[in-house]
Amino acid sequence: MVYWVLYGLGQLGLRQYFRKIHRIGAEPVQRGPVVVVSNHFNGLMDLLVVTSQYFRRLWFTAKSTLFDPPGGYIFRALPVLPIYRPEDGFQGDANERTFAATSKLLSKGGGVLVFPHDFPEDFKPGERWLHRLRTGAVRMAFAAEEQNNWQLDVCIQPVGVNYAVFHRVGYSVTLAFGQPIRVAQWRDDDDPRGAVRACTAELESRLQQLTVQVPDRQYTELMELVNVLYARDGADDFGRLSIISEKLGRLVPRYPDLAQPMIARIGRYIDMARALHIRPGDEQPPFQHALRLTLLSPFIIAGIITHYIPHRALEIAARRINPDPYYLGTTRFMMGFLGFPLWYLLLGFLYRLLLPGWWWIVVALTATAVTGTMANRYRSRMNALVARWIPGRYGRHVAYLRRLGKALRVKCDALAAEVDDATTVSERVARSA
Repeated sequence: MVYWVLYGLGQLGLRQYFRKIHRIGAEPVQRGPVVVVSNHFNGLMDLLVVTSQYFRRLWFTAKSTLFDPPGGYIFRALPVLPIYRPEDGFQGDANERTFAATSKLLSKGGGVLVFPHDFPEDFKPGERWLHRLRTGAVRMAFAAEEQNNWQLDVCIQPVGVNYAVFHRVGYSVTLAFGQPIRVAQWRDDDDPRGAVRACTAELESRLQQLTVQVPDRQYTELMELVNVLYARDGADDFGRLSIISEKLGRLVPRYPDLAQPMIARIGRYIDMARALHIRPGDEQPPFQHALRLTLLSPFIIAGIITHYIPHRALEIAARRINPDPYYLGTTRFMMGFLGFPLWYLLLGFLYRLLLPGWWWIVVALTATAVTGTMANRYRSRMNALVARWIPGRYGRHVAYLRRLGKALRVKCDALAAEVDDATTVSERVARSA
């Protein structure tokens, strides 16, 4: 019961946090024993977006240190299994109880979500680079099959999580689902350890095909900045990021001195957009969006007013609790998960003092939630539209931002066309939409 309540609240939170959640590839395995394996780039958000596509109860694994007080009390109330890692000081058979629990769970037709990556010491959060997989997830599946005489038909499903932008609210995410791997195909292998390694290698190969990776780790910053330029074009993130990764892999070696100037120019554009409270790409909404925003503007403004205090308070608190930009999104989501129910409770008491009956309170809270959703979704475009309505300094800044963004996209498209003399990033993104 607790799981499904949190699942429902998590779904509501994800719909507010992400503009859209895309799903491509195979269908999620909704029945039978399954071990779900995903890349792990973005902390708790990876868990939330993957489980959002499975309409079944999934257990998941987490490092054992998370079970220490005070946070451990929360984890023990959830369907979480501890993993004891060597880097945390555990050796030998520390995970025997966890493996026994997963075998029992899979024997009953359950599902487990695992993030079995072996992160190096120089790992940076938010880095689009798939690290080597450990064998734990595969060994869980093999152990369950062996205990049931290979009659369970356990499968392992790889899932690639591809974020449009790692740590910002209002962008999209694409989940690429791979075909399930049936572990029973290794039942007659004479070398059990070799079979585990072979299955892990197959799983890693498939996960690499489902996850967009930067062609070289030194290009990470440039890839993220170029990606932000095109992140509003509407295509699924996997397709767009694949195009950008391919282009950068061919462009940067040809023009090695170009990377730092492009980083500086695109970074300046993004900083200016955020200072104006406009998401990059929203500075010039299309006509149909402008018409819709004009009609919805009273509701959007009402939502901005009623939700300004919690949004601002959560942003300030999140930056103080965890200033790392790549964890900022996860921190804000978790704080909003707790903070907004308290805000609506406070509004309920306020409406109780101002309104005559309970029905009016329910109507007022519902209207507040609806206008808040509109404000969350359209606030950036609304700011750009206001700049058109009201001439002045803000409007001039937005107009300059519009010209700068267009010039940067033209420059990137020209460089991309030079590489292969074929299509630009914009054209290929439009085709994949």
